[in-house]
Amino acid sequence: MATSPRKYYISPEEYLEGEKVSQIKHEYTGASDAHVTISMNLSILLRNHL
Repeated sequence: MATSPRKYYISPEEYLEGEKVSQIKHEYTGASDAHVTISMNLSILLRNHL
């Protein structure tokens, strides 16, 4: 049986503090499902237009 990944929230301030000491860089994303859907739909429309 598969389990869903646990969602862990980290504030922008905590993220930036961690990036100061990290040897690798990460991407901070805090987008909602609606935001992701809208941005992907826009990307698809732009791609189809080109």
